[in-house]
Amino acid sequence: MHLLWYGEKKLDESSELHNLYYRQLDSKTQELSPIEWVTPGIYPLLSVGDSGDMVYSWMKTALGNQIVSRFRPENGTFAEAVPVATVPEISPVFEAFRSGSRWFTVWLAQYGADKRDFRLEGAHSDDDGKTWTRFEISGLAGRDIGSLQIVSDEAGHILMAATGRKRLPGVETKQDVFLVRSFDRGDTWETMSEIRGGTTLGKTVPAKMDLSQFSARNPVVAFGEKPGEVLFVWEDWRDIRGKLYASLSNDYGRTWALSNVPLTADDGKSYGLRFEPNALFFSEGKFHVIAERAVDDTFTQKELVELSVTAEDLTRLAKAGQSRTSLDTKDNQDALREREKGFWKAMEDKDFEATYAYLDPFFRARVPLQRYLSMMGKIKYDASEVESVSIDGSRAEVVAKIKASIPAFKAPTTGETLSQPEREASVKSHWLWVDGNWYREFLVESRGIVFSRY
Repeated sequence: MHLLWYGEKKLDESSELHNLYYRQLDSKTQELSPIEWVTPGIYPLLSVGDSGDMVYSWMKTALGNQIVSRFRPENGTFAEAVPVATVPEISPVFEAFRSGSRWFTVWLAQYGADKRDFRLEGAHSDDDGKTWTRFEISGLAGRDIGSLQIVSDEAGHILMAATGRKRLPGVETKQDVFLVRSFDRGDTWETMSEIRGGTTLGKTVPAKMDLSQFSARNPVVAFGEKPGEVLFVWEDWRDIRGKLYASLSNDYGRTWALSNVPLTADDGKSYGLRFEPNALFFSEGKFHVIAERAVDDTFTQKELVELSVTAEDLTRLAKAGQSRTSLDTKDNQDALREREKGFWKAMEDKDFEATYAYLDPFFRARVPLQRYLSMMGKIKYDASEVESVSIDGSRAEVVAKIKASIPAFKAPTTGETLSQPEREASVKSHWLWVDGNWYREFLVESRGIVFSRY
């Protein structure tokens, strides 16, 4: 067993406070080798191969901030540090792996004054770290990478599962999932971005909704038993509560045999994946996923669960997923219109226990009824009319015209008397399809805060 870690201590070997250390554990004798200082740095990164071990670090040098490597041959000592690349700033997304005898390291570089020019870069070596060839995954340029999982084989197939998001000033963007592929041991790279869509027995097809409004993140990928068999699994919030979706390939991710298959049921729970380590593996004829399941809609406690599926299970789940119909029907629009009318009628009647029941379960899980009631009553609502209803998947936008006023009251802190005359306004709200009904998404308008997680 190989151990690498970083500690905070000034040493004779280094003027830096943060340094990386190495030692080995003999699995037979349970004896530990002496602790060895390796290099300055705060990101301990280690890859193990048949010929030895490769340690990587990002550190300050006379030439600027650099990623460096040190190779330790089997039963030998560490060679001198070798510069891999000069990179002014990197994020904690910093990975290492091998494909055959080729060593790889991949990192998320941050350029520009605001460090928002994100570049997923890497380097590989065919001579045990003596020289390095640098590359960039251009298909992900400009995206902040939130997670990165990598699998490779001896034949030169490399797959990277990534969470990515464009960070644009003043624009709210959602995370999405991507697959990066190489079929020639990293000489060339392809990025697949159109992964999410409708459930199909075959290639990805457009979904019955705009998926960009729902987050997807923390994808994982694993090889199966047969050559070319690959399963790609991710956390998807298109159903308002988090679910796991999967796509299966029989040709190393070139095409999909099954696409966007829901792995988790509608059981009132939210499922997710950790951004590390890789939670998907193949064993004893099945793919196994280690997932997180929220105990309730507060998301404050989670439990680990294991999901196991075969290719046959995935086909059955795909067929069931295909039977799902669109929520954007006239009956659903009429039902949502009645829900909006009911909410505003309760507001006019000051029946705030009734309005509380219309609100989304994530808000109700975090804010008890009595606390909600204590916040209500200062605004007087006199009339309302639903103007429009627009359903897009599990989320809908409703616009209502209301008349409201604020009767005179004394401010509790200043004693000042405050009031507002009646005025008419159009109010936009969002409704979420959860537990077989539409619920109004609670919004703290002054701060743009919601309690849902999609």
